[in-house]
This record gives sequence, structure tokens and C-alpha cells, in this order.
Amino acid sequence: MEENNEIGPLTKLRDISVNYMTPGTVKGFRRRCAPVRCSDPFEECFLGDEIIKKIFDDLSLRDLANLMLVCKRFYRIVSSLESWEVLLIRRAIMDVDSFHKLLSRGVRKIEMHSPCAIYSDLTINPRNHYDHLVHLDLANVSYESPCLLSVLERTSNLQILNIADYPYLDSEHCTAIAKNEDLFVLNIEQCKGITLDGLSSLCKCENLRELNAAWAQFPSGGAAVICKVIPVGIERLSIAGRDYNELPDLLVELLLNRCGNLVELDVSDCPNLTHGLIDHFNLHPSLKILSICRCYSINPEALLNLDGMSVLNIYGCVTDEGVPVVKRRLRDTIVNLSPLINIAQPSIQIEEE
Repeated sequence: MEENNEIGPLTKLRDISVNYMTPGTVKGFRRRCAPVRCSDPFEECFLGDEIIKKIFDDLSLRDLANLMLVCKRFYRIVSSLESWEVLLIRRAIMDVDSFHKLLSRGVRKIEMHSPCAIYSDLTINPRNHYDHLVHLDLANVSYESPCLLSVLERTSNLQILNIADYPYLDSEHCTAIAKNEDLFVLNIEQCKGITLDGLSSLCKCENLRELNAAWAQFPSGGAAVICKVIPVGIERLSIAGRDYNELPDLLVELLLNRCGNLVELDVSDCPNLTHGLIDHFNLHPSLKILSICRCYSINPEALLNLDGMSVLNIYGCVTDEGVPVVKRRLRDTIVNLSPLINIAQPSIQIEEE
């Protein structure tokens, strides 16, 4: 009996409430709670969207970009501001997805100059078509892939396009560009990947008035396509930097006969051109600005007969001592105005505006 009395207290059930505590009373235990929804003070602000827009109108684009991160309402308001209509961007590096988001904010004119870069392939599927975009200047922007195709495919009202130094200008890109029927300024200077079909597509832009194709890498017969098919209304043209036998006198004569409205022509660095073109230059009804720099097959003495030009650039065609002689003989002509050609350079037009 004594043994049972001793074992009894050991086997007796203890009060659970004494030995165990609820998790809430344990020190250091974090109880999961439903997230507390805080009201957004900007959503409940009594100011209307139009008033906030007026406040934001005086801010820089960098400040506007930071404001878009504050709340959904600010993002919506800032995205609709007219401040995005004209963008001048310097020293920017962005992926093509970000570039699409930028264009979707109603941008009409955008200018990006080096050092700028657009990299990576498209990872999103933009639903927007950039019908509002009329001016796209991406001169000297560096690329890692043919990412501009996704942008050009979504444009239809471009008037000014500058994609100088773009290394992926194949037939698909040219076809996308040709859909912009109102295009009147095009710069493909030093572009690569161009095909004959691509050139033919570009020449279908009937409203084209300025074309800069200097030093662009054409396939065999590319210069002939330009001279034979380019719209007859062209006014300013640069096809400088052609290889030997690529641009003979006959093609330039054909170009001059077809394009009666041609005011400025740049055929510098074309080794095949000879002084046999001098009379054709003088007899053209509209041609006033001529650049024939480093055309070494042209007799320097024949340059003295170009008295019908208003501006004549002949760098490298005559010696330094011969330039004053040409200036004295051509008193009504500005000789060697500038070594740089501004044909189809939309950035200059923006600065003038």
C-alpha cells in the first residue's frame, strides 16, 4: 500500500494550463497578423488632377521620373503630362523595354545623342502603337542588338528619322521605315546591313526631301538604286563615300536629270567622278550647294567653271595655295564653307526651334 501511495503522485496527471502557455505569452514569439492597410494620403488629397498637373509642369524630367515612384496617382498624372512630348536625352543607358515605356508616354519628338546606349532584346510585348511619334533622332547611339525593329514596326507617322551608325539596317527595318508615308528627312549615314531590297523600300517614301546616306555600306549596285529610284522631289542628298566604280559620272547625270528640285548635293569621296560633270552641275536649274571634296579625278582647273554655285566645298581637290585662287575667280560663290555636311541632321533643326 505504501508503494502505491508513493507511485500515485508520480502518475497523476498534471494541470496542462500550468505547464503549457499559449504562443502569445511566450517571449519573443511573433504572431502572424493580417497586414494593416494604410490609406494613401495622395489618393485622398482634395486637390484635383488638373491642379497637380499645373504644379508638376515646372519640374524637370528627372524630378518627374522620381515622382512617378511615389504613388499610383502620381504615376498616372505624370505619364499624361505634356512635358514628355519633347525629350532631349544625353548620357543615358537603357534597355529597349525602358525605351518602349518612355515612348508610350506620348512622346512626339525624342533626341538621343552619344554617349547613349540601348541594349538587350525586347522581353515585353508593347501593345501601344506610337502614332504620335513624328521625330526620332538616335544619332550615334550604340546598340547591342537589332532592337530598333520593335520600335519602327510600331510607327506610322514619322516625319524625321535619324539612325546614323545603326549596324542592323536590314530589309525588315527598311520595310518598317517605308510605312511612314509622311517621312521627309532620313539619315542612314554609316549604317550597315543594307540590302538592295531595303534601299528600294526606302525610296518608296514619296515625300522624302532629305536623305543622308554618306558612307553607308551599300551592296553592289546600291548607288545605282539611289540614282534611279529616289523620289524626284528630293531636295538635299548626300551619297558621299562610294567605293571605286560604284558611282560613275553616268549615274550622277541620271540623278541630276531626274531630280529637278535638287538644291544641295554631296558626292564627296567618290573617286570615279570627273570634270565631265561640271557642265551638268552648272546647267541644273536648282542646284546651289555642291560638295565634291576629295574627288581626285576632277581637274582642279575645271572647278573654276562652277560659277553657278552659291556654296562650293572642294576640300582636298586643290592645294592650300590654290584655294585663294578659286575664291578670287568665283567671287559670288562661298568656297569651303564647312567640312561638315548637315544634310538630314534633325538635331540642328531642333536647336533652331
